[in-house]
Amino acid sequence: MSNNRISAVGALSLGLGLRANQTLRILVMSRNPMRGEGCFGVLKSVRDNPMSSLELLDFSDIQVDREFDDLASSVKVLLPVLHVKTAAHRVEYEKVTAGLQPVPTSVCPSGTVV
Repeated sequence: MSNNRISAVGALSLGLGLRANQTLRILVMSRNPMRGEGCFGVLKSVRDNPMSSLELLDFSDIQVDREFDDLASSVKVLLPVLHVKTAAHRVEYEKVTAGLQPVPTSVCPSGTVV
């Protein structure tokens, strides 16, 4: 399923089938434009199927977030055989503080502010 232009909506539809599937062992979905939302939906569907035989779920080259990582950890408890592969580099953004900080200034002996 790699590199097939599967969108987030398509990934969610595929996830519906994974809720009932008991035979699929390897699913490679790398290089699809499904974003983290699609990956999250597929993994939730796998989590909801206690009879899943999946051993490898590959989301390489798709950026996922911390929420996905948390879900993957909880799924690992339920399905210890499953390996979820995510190799995309994560971008973490820091929240900018609302107020601006004053810039320190120094005073010269002559009394002028620098």
